[in-house]
Amino acid sequence: MGEFTGEISGVANSKNAKGALYAMLAGLVLGNALPSPSDALYFKLQTGLRNKWKKGEITAQRYWKLNTFYYYSVPMLYWLIIGLIIVNSKGDAEKKIKMTAVLIGGGVVVGTIFKLMQDDKAQLTKEEEEIKHLIEKHPDVIKILNKPEYDSINGQFKNVTGESLRKKHEDLKAKNEK
Repeated sequence: MGEFTGEISGVANSKNAKGALYAMLAGLVLGNALPSPSDALYFKLQTGLRNKWKKGEITAQRYWKLNTFYYYSVPMLYWLIIGLIIVNSKGDAEKKIKMTAVLIGGGVVVGTIFKLMQDDKAQLTKEEEEIKHLIEKHPDVIKILNKPEYDSINGQFKNVTGESLRKKHEDLKAKNEK
């Protein structure tokens, strides 16, 4: 720990003190702006808590206490672990800066992928709810949605006439080739 505090004091008293301060501020901004694996863990914990609350397994007060605890502690622990890895690694400042970039960059990728997965899941859930609501209000819609002309994956109708004409053309062409 002495080396750690000594390094901080050395930077604070050096000609690069302003640069170190600006780098720290940029790191704080980016650390909060970019997704990280800690976000993935927090969202997973939050979803579990919310499900327990909805089922009545925990009270609203317990939900908010734990949710707040996770909100602050999970990212803090993530950055603490990253910091400990960097501080305890061997090598000069240049090597440690590169290692920091790799660790944070990898974390951003993992965090971004998880965020995209969460967004997709939320979008699919929203679409399912909209379809359920539509069917409840207009039961006849189910007949349309179950027709082969309706492409449920893309949420649009296929060009049945064009497809059937193309198929007839291919059949005639194959018949003529024989």
